Amino acid sequence: MSNQKMIIALLGVVAVLLAVIVGVLVFRSPAVPNVDTSALPSQSPSTPGTSTGMPSAAPSGPFDPAKATKVDGDPKSHVEKYFKSIVDKDWTTAYKLLPTDKQASYGSADAFGQQLASYGATGYKMGTSSAQGDNETVQASLTTSGGSFTYVWTFVKYKGAWVVKSREIGGMGQ
Repeated sequence: MSNQKMIIALLGVVAVLLAVIVGVLVFRSPAVPNVDTSALPSQSPSTPGTSTGMPSAAPSGPFDPAKATKVDGDPKSHVEKYFKSIVDKDWTTAYKLLPTDKQASYGSADAFGQQLASYGATGYKMGTSSAQGDNETVQASLTTSGGSFTYVWTFVKYKGAWVVKSREIGGMGQ
């Protein structure tokens, strides 16, 4: 009888050790981070042997209109200026027109320019816009060597002026 008790006790210890090991593995394994792909076309063109220049993940937090990109004029002209800057390869101007979270994800106008240069932008087309109170959305499509990609920009009024809340690829909201 004492051998049976010892075997049961050893099996209990083994079970507890296995539970501890499984627990450590589950709680210590890194979580898969969410990657912001809204700044990228869904089929990002790239040149063989080169980096796609994907932006790094930006720290995300609640939208703060006090820190948001200010709009000079109205939302539609802001979006049009952005796309005209892309087609003209004026990366610095385009970068400054991005929402602040997108600026943070690229890190610099140079990094942003390297990413966008790989798209081979040839034109843009302004789409629909809709306003409801202190919110406005503007759609526009960028024509690239890899196809046409629609972006949805969201603006809000803050202290009587428009600020950029977000810019997402159509159908890829977060």
